[in-house]
Amino acid sequence: MILWPITPGAYLKARRLVAGMTIAEVAAWLRTEPHLHEVDLIDWIKRIEADAVPASAEMIVALRAIFRFDPDILPLLGAVARGELPVGAAPRLCGLCGSQPGDIIPAHMTWTDPVKCPVCTTFGPVPDQDAA
Repeated sequence: MILWPITPGAYLKARRLVAGMTIAEVAAWLRTEPHLHEVDLIDWIKRIEADAVPASAEMIVALRAIFRFDPDILPLLGAVARGELPVGAAPRLCGLCGSQPGDIIPAHMTWTDPVKCPVCTTFGPVPDQDAA
């Protein structure tokens, strides 16, 4: 289970899954300079999502053009994960879908689980097609 706060890579993975995209689909949309083969892009995305490497500023811009996420959250999550900031410095995010209060969660739904948003608590996590 993902514990809150989630890491930058876990946040990007959660937002990718909410967008309904596999890693291969994201890699197919990415354009790099110099050009990287799709296999290399897939490996790079997997490493970013596993927090093995940080996403570069260029990668964040490229990913943001493919699926929706808040790029301002990533540095905060990274600083909390490294112990440079207290947990409270990062916004509250769902550990499964990466949403935050006021994001995609209807206003009438309240957070009753410390890790999951009301939608994920009710309906469960978005399936990870890459894990199948």
